[in-house]
Order: sequence, then structure tokens, then C-alpha cells
Amino acid sequence: MGNIKFVKAFGSLAAAALLLYLVARSADWSSTTAAMARVHPGWLAFAAVIVICQLAVKGLRLAALTLGSHADAFACARAVALCLGINSFVPLRAGEVVKAVYVSQKTAAGLVPAALAVVAERLLDFAAVAVIAALALIFERALFAAWIARLAESGGGPGFAFAAAMLAALAAALGGVTAWKRDWFGVRSKFREKQERILNLLSDLGRTGSKRLALGGAYTALAWSADTLLLWSLAGGFGLAPSLTQVFFLQLVLTATYVSSVTPGALGLYEWLGLWALRQMGFEETPSLAFLLTAHGTVFAVFGLSTLAILIGDAYFTRPREGSGRK
Repeated sequence: MGNIKFVKAFGSLAAAALLLYLVARSADWSSTTAAMARVHPGWLAFAAVIVICQLAVKGLRLAALTLGSHADAFACARAVALCLGINSFVPLRAGEVVKAVYVSQKTAAGLVPAALAVVAERLLDFAAVAVIAALALIFERALFAAWIARLAESGGGPGFAFAAAMLAALAAALGGVTAWKRDWFGVRSKFREKQERILNLLSDLGRTGSKRLALGGAYTALAWSADTLLLWSLAGGFGLAPSLTQVFFLQLVLTATYVSSVTPGALGLYEWLGLWALRQMGFEETPSLAFLLTAHGTVFAVFGLSTLAILIGDAYFTRPREGSGRK
């Protein structure tokens, strides 16, 4: 098992290096870096604020799904930041497991409700992606037609990668339903020891689940709206002017790169497929690449600094919550 994980991790990093090479090979780096340097700092600050607000909203969503209230929302926001930070820098997407364990240790919830809430998060996100995909398909049929034509002509390329990423997104969402069965960090063995409590918990969720899912759905819509605003506003800072439906299509492509887990934090894949999508929209390569690098770099910076701050804070300033993780 350890060897398989090592091979997967190595393959993920190798794929990131290859994709970055493919992007860099045709890029005019002097013009790209100049375009990035010309961007007003206000655009970058606004983008960073949006990402931070997304973390807060997702923390509220996790608290609502786990606890049915906003209690311990700050701890849940820290868990979300840790999850995204780990997934951005470490292959194999271990962040989801870390999120569930962290919530069980820092809040009154146990490991089982925390894990079920993580699964519910993924299903709500998949529903949001389905809505975005439907809007993009309805209003940007030409982009989908171009993707299909590119796939037919090249027998692969960006079209194939995009299709593979979307299939991976669907598989990941469906796989989330049974993810708790996997023996990650001994989670499965802990669940087996508490089967009766799990059944009682599921019964309780059946009574309160609709309220939690409704609240979680509202926060999901808010988080994805913030993601749309991030792409649309930052694109304007580079002189790009995509329509709202074009932003939906770009958002769909970039989301697929994250969910596919081909590379840690979609490194390389984000830039490669994002650049292909912006070319299909008729935008020039230099400002498009500068925009993608800045957007991705901003997300990496916020997630990385948040993760570092949380780790330092928990190590030196935070005491374990009494009675946490008891369920």
C-alpha cells in the first residue's frame, strides 16, 4: 500500500512538471511577467479577500452540516483551510480526512458526523458544479462545440483532458458517498467499533438533515458565487472582459482540474486547461496566462499562509477542547 501511494504521489508531481513545461514552452515569459507586474495591487488584495471570505463561508457550511448551528464555526473554518492547504501542496488529497479528524478534535462533534458532513459538502459542491455546467452549456454552446471539434480533430489534447477531468469529478463526487469505508488513518476501524452509534446518528440526521442541507446549500451557493466573482473581477484587472456565461465555462474547466486530482492543487493542469479555455473565448495568450498564474498564485498563497498560521497557532496557543471527538 505504501509503495502504491508513493507511485501515485510521484506520478502526480511528474504530471505537474510535464504540464508546466507544456505551458512554458510556448509562453512569452517577458511579456507575461510584465503583464503581471502592471496589475494594480488593489485587484490582488480584492482577490485575496474573496478567497478568505470563501474559507469563512465554507467554515460556516461545515459547522451547519456537522453541528446544525454556527457553533464552532471558527474551528470548522480552520479545518477547511487545512484541508485546502494540504490538498494544494500534498498529493493524494489527504486533506479531506484531515478535515474530518480536525473537526472531531476541535468541536463537540465526533468523527462520524464530521466525516458525513464532509461527504455532504462534496455532494453539495457537485450539485453546484452541475448547475454551472448547465448554464455554460445553454449559453455557451459554441465553446462546447469547439471542445468537441478539438477532441475529434486531435484525438485528445485539451478536449480529452477536459473530458477526463469532468469524468473524474463525477467519480470523485460519487466516490465520496463510500469514502468513509476506506481505511484512511484508521478511520474505518473506528467506524466499525461504533456501528450502533452510526445507526443512531443516521436516524438523527434523518430528522434534522433537511434543515442542515438547506443551510448548507445556501452557503454552497454563496461560496460558488464568490468563486465566480473572483474570476470575473481578477480577469478585469488584466484587461480581459469575459461575459458571465464565459466565466461559468472557465469556472467549470478550472473546477474540473481541481477535482480530477491529477496534480496537487491542480498545478500545471489549471494553467494548461485554463489557457486553452481562454483561447477558445478569443482572448490573447499573454494576458490570459498572466491572469491564470496570478489567480492560482493568490489561492496558493492564501491557503499556504492560512495553513501555516493554523499549525503554528494550534501548536503554541490553542488547547484541545475538552470532550471533543467523543462520539
